[in-house]
Amino acid sequence: LFVATAAQGMGVGRRLLASLVPWLPLPHRLKCAEPNTRALAFYRGLGWVETARGESSDGYYRLLEWGPAPGMLADTVVVTANAAALPSSAPLSHRLPRPRTHS
Repeated sequence: LFVATAAQGMGVGRRLLASLVPWLPLPHRLKCAEPNTRALAFYRGLGWVETARGESSDGYYRLLEWGPAPGMLADTVVVTANAAALPSSAPLSHRLPRPRTHS
């Protein structure tokens, strides 16, 4: 996921992630470059959980996962984006399954 610096903090990243829910099976997984602490904080703030660490030709990364734990019924949360960052025809919220939590 990449959001241009000028568009960060406007809900664009949240909207991009929310757009995955209707078509990409859960759990969602991604790799995030370890030095990208701002992105890691963004994902963690949305309930993504670190499941592994690794190294590739691009350097160290963290593997993150988001979605309900297997066998659990998902509650819902509403993610709302900054209306100024969206086309006027775009809906302002999506319903997302509540992310799983680890103890």
